[in-house]
Amino acid sequence: LFATLATSSQRLLTTTNQSLVGTTTNCAARSVSVGSNAVLLTFDDKDIPSGGLGHLQGASSTVVYKAEEYGCGTVKAWAADNGTSVVTITANN
Repeated sequence: LFATLATSSQRLLTTTNQSLVGTTTNCAARSVSVGSNAVLLTFDDKDIPSGGLGHLQGASSTVVYKAEEYGCGTVKAWAADNGTSVVTITANN
C-alpha cells in the first residue's frame, strides 16, 4: 500500500486553548502524532475538545485514523493533561 503525503501541520497545544490542527478535503487516512502529553481530538466542525469531550490519544503516540471511519474534515485538539503537547497531523492520499 502506497501513500502520498498531501498535507502536514503541527501545533503546540496547552490546556487553556484548543486549536485547529488540520483539515483536508480528500484523504485515505490521517496520521496524528502526539508529544509528551495526551490530547483530546474531535473530527468535525461542531465539537470543541475539552474536559471529557473528544477522542483521547495517549502521550508519545502516533495513530492512523482511516478516512472511512473518521472522515477528512476538521481535526481539533486540546492538551488533555496539565502541560503542553505538540501535535502533528499528516493527511495521506
